[in-house]
Amino acid sequence: MESWMINQNPFVIYANLDMNTHICRYMDFDKFLNILNKRFYIPQKGQFWDNFEKGILPLNRTMVPHAMPSPDDTQEMINTACAHEDRMREKIKKQKCSIEESKILPTSCWQQDIREDYLMWKSYTFRVGVRIKTTINAFLSSLDYSSKCLIPVLAPIKYDGIKMNKTLEDNLFSKEETFRSEQEIRFYFLPHNAIPVSDIEAPLQKYVCKLFESTINNDGDNTNELGGYYHLHNLDFIREIKLSPFINHMAQKQIKELLVEKFNIDKKIIKESKINNLLN
Repeated sequence: MESWMINQNPFVIYANLDMNTHICRYMDFDKFLNILNKRFYIPQKGQFWDNFEKGILPLNRTMVPHAMPSPDDTQEMINTACAHEDRMREKIKKQKCSIEESKILPTSCWQQDIREDYLMWKSYTFRVGVRIKTTINAFLSSLDYSSKCLIPVLAPIKYDGIKMNKTLEDNLFSKEETFRSEQEIRFYFLPHNAIPVSDIEAPLQKYVCKLFESTINNDGDNTNELGGYYHLHNLDFIREIKLSPFINHMAQKQIKELLVEKFNIDKKIIKESKINNLLN
């Protein structure tokens, strides 16, 4: 885990990750138009469609196995086992509650820049879509998160599932094995009003844990304001715009003209999908 600064604004990398790592994101064109108008939407985690993302866990993930005493167990042994069960039940109850409340966290999901993926186009766009490519450094440099007193905490997702014996922070960077092909890098944006940025000199693991806990346990009325549109300083962070393979040739030509003429996008970074050759 490392602490960094961009434009005098702190952020935290929760795992070993190069700042120049390429990341990309698939989206529908209406969302891309918001970006072109320097408005970047960051939803709260509870707005995602997946129940695990929302913190809704199935019962079998939160149950504590009941220890069945054997005929040879003494009463003291039975009491010790029951006390252990109670402690485990209380620990899991607290962890489950924290995971459920994590739905308020502003969350931005990106994919590590691997090869163009047909299933990602199908999952995250509806015909007229784009894939934008940038780097971690370029994205955070362009995004105005400091005006809302936020600290980004980012890491690659691990696909070993949400488990009650993991820390809250580890669970927030975990997904089920079935999503492994996404190769996601996730950004959480945490308010540091309650914890001064100067405390970032403290052990970083402890600082990040406090950030998550103070955000999730915040009983104030402003938690719904954490998500929403964030201002972009500029569009220089966009290194490539790839057009969906499902856009017909004439529409692609018109979209390119729109991007170049109205938004002054360099035509060299506007690319056609390589999947076009497979579909046509």
